Amino acid sequence: LDSVGPGDLWVSPRPTVHQCQFAKQKGCVAVFCRDKPLYDGVVILQHHDYESALGIMLSAFYHDASSFMNILAVTGTNGKTTVAYLCAAAMQFLQEESVYIGTLGYGRYGNLKPQQLTTPACGELHYKVATAYQDGAKFIAMEASSHGLDQGRLAGLSIDVGVFTNLTHEHLDYHKTINDYLAAKQKLFMMSSVGVAVINYDDQCGTLLIDRLNKAIWPCSMQS
Repeated sequence: LDSVGPGDLWVSPRPTVHQCQFAKQKGCVAVFCRDKPLYDGVVILQHHDYESALGIMLSAFYHDASSFMNILAVTGTNGKTTVAYLCAAAMQFLQEESVYIGTLGYGRYGNLKPQQLTTPACGELHYKVATAYQDGAKFIAMEASSHGLDQGRLAGLSIDVGVFTNLTHEHLDYHKTINDYLAAKQKLFMMSSVGVAVINYDDQCGTLLIDRLNKAIWPCSMQS
């Protein structure tokens, strides 16, 4: 909120009255939210599907940059970092300018900058994708965490390939049940832009995903 200025639109899922007052003082012309505060001193734009609407707005703001790139997103309990980084390295080896986004940081292969979250917030993620496109990158390999997927951080992006590594009994403090955890991972493959799903079917949850998905699947196994 400290970084907003005159003419800006400030976005927050649940803004407080005090925050809206502060945004107005900073010169914001409107506030976009999911839960509307009891404040009418500034224009309030409300949408019940906050994440999806925000993704659409960001995509339009950045001229749909992700649709002009090849983007691969990796999800799973283990292996996301390794798979995504190796994919970025492979594309760079093939002389395709590539960018990695994940636990190790963000940037061109071999020249990463630190970032706070494995899967950045929706606004930050769109900005990084658009910046990569403007800098000439043609390929992005990124990690899609279950938290990021559940919170809609990939909304509005055009993801071409989804990769599933595995699922173990972790992060249940957040997802509560293993079924909820898998459902969060499954959101990646339900994105309409994802044309190919690369699934590890040695994992039991991988076989469940294969049965559920109605799109091109590249099954992978270490057994055969």
